[in-house]
Amino acid sequence: MHVAMHATSLLLLAASLSASVHAQNLLPADDFPNLPPGFMLPLLPDGTASINGRINSAADLDVFSIRVGANATLTVSTAGNTDTNGTLKRQTATGWVNVISEEGGTGNFRVSRAVEPGLYAVQVSGRLST
Repeated sequence: MHVAMHATSLLLLAASLSASVHAQNLLPADDFPNLPPGFMLPLLPDGTASINGRINSAADLDVFSIRVGANATLTVSTAGNTDTNGTLKRQTATGWVNVISEEGGTGNFRVSRAVEPGLYAVQVSGRLST
């Protein structure tokens, strides 16, 4: 899976995720945490971030987080051959709450929401076939 985020001066963020299935008897070790906050994506000075990863099984979740510094529209989506689901979460004083979840249909997910400053995480899962 390749994750890329981009932030404009308005902090418009987008993530591109693509997951791949590996037909192996032994699955590789999980590459990213399954629970928020997950892996904090470092933003470069130009407002972009990129990372590679994979969905190892139907039970695997990969979680990535980003800190939003001002009111913005946060958009997260996936690309690739794996049918993915995504849940955008926000950290609050009492824990993590779901902002929006996209689990329907086939193919890639895309969620977009107006957000306030804070720490957000996207939890990505895949419906993998063997």
